[in-house]
Amino acid sequence: GELRLDSHEPLLRELPSVAPGTTPCPADVGAAVDLRAFVGAVGASAAANPLLCILAERLSSSAVPSELDDESAYQLVHHCLLLDLVTRALAADPELAAAVYARARGTVHATEGWWRPLGIFELAKLKTVEMTLERFVEHRRAGNLPANFGHIGLPFNILEAVMQDLKL
Repeated sequence: GELRLDSHEPLLRELPSVAPGTTPCPADVGAAVDLRAFVGAVGASAAANPLLCILAERLSSSAVPSELDDESAYQLVHHCLLLDLVTRALAADPELAAAVYARARGTVHATEGWWRPLGIFELAKLKTVEMTLERFVEHRRAGNLPANFGHIGLPFNILEAVMQDLKL
């Protein structure tokens, strides 16, 4: 919604369609949903993604807050699945990743006064992240991502985060 990626056709074309008879995220969990197909899709995606495996393990081994109703849990799992699918699509196609980044950045920067709630550290962090993403896009397009890519930018970005946390 907010970044207007839900209507970005290049991205939508690359995402798999939902299996017949399933509903990706029903407004009402009581609606007709092929839960087995949904769980299968989530399971297959999670099994191929170590971070989703860790998330699932932590959620299953800890006490899930009682406030998390079935609909919220369904939406949370759907969100994780969607993030995984989008990440895989962007990783597979440098041009799609560049287009999605340009759309998201353009949407933010086109919003009147988008910078006002940000402090100097947030603005600096945003700028360094944008510069890194722009360089990353250039290297991916050229097919020559250096082995040391980010060796300066990443530590600097971490330093910015630490400084922000400490409010220096």
